[in-house]
Amino acid sequence: MRPVELSMTAFGPFADTVRIRFPELGPLFLIHGPTGSGKTSILDALTFALYGESSGSEREGEQLRSHHAPAGRLTEVELLFDLGGRRFRLVRRPAQSRPRRRGSGTTEEPHAATLWELTTGDEEPLATGPRKVAERIGELVGLTVEQFRHAILLPQGRFRELLTAPSAQREDILRQLFPVERHETLQRALAARASALAAEVEEIRTAVRTLLEQHDLADDGALEEALARAREEVGRCGEELRRAEKAAGEA
Repeated sequence: MRPVELSMTAFGPFADTVRIRFPELGPLFLIHGPTGSGKTSILDALTFALYGESSGSEREGEQLRSHHAPAGRLTEVELLFDLGGRRFRLVRRPAQSRPRRRGSGTTEEPHAATLWELTTGDEEPLATGPRKVAERIGELVGLTVEQFRHAILLPQGRFRELLTAPSAQREDILRQLFPVERHETLQRALAARASALAAEVEEIRTAVRTLLEQHDLADDGALEEALARAREEVGRCGEELRRAEKAAGEA
């Protein structure tokens, strides 16, 4: 997934509309600035546009509204991105209060989201509603919001979480990022071979135990002692045979 343009209105520290056109920054760029300048808010806006949650999961969507924005300006994030040779546009608004259009007081705007695919100058709606859009994004990107946070963003202070995550969680993340099918196939083949060899070894051990019991031998050590005695007896018998053959020849 390659972001093309991110637009943030009344979002985080940005009271007005701020647009970031990523192609103008080049293939590699750095987000930097003093504390409170809005670095993490850019990551929040990117994650919120896609999944409806912040980049760090500490804040809900409703908490991302700018305190500096006028009451009548709605918080909105728009993201234009490319994925697999296709271009998509996504607009999301958190649940928020706004002044009534008629009379005094405020009214509640629900969480809203819409996803389009841009095709030959036209826009084809793919999903409408926060839940359906998040599900469709998960299908397109191939990552859940937690996997997206850990593997793609790794925002401030969260790289350690990937390193210290449980093995199953890290394995799931890495499986989403890298083509490991061939390695898993090899791993299963090796595991099956190891299991077959273990079964063969156990079968041989059972046969050995049976033979030892048939000859009243407790273990391999007793077998070695019995073999040593047998070799000594064979040696004595061989010497007696040679003496007998000599005596027979003389007779």
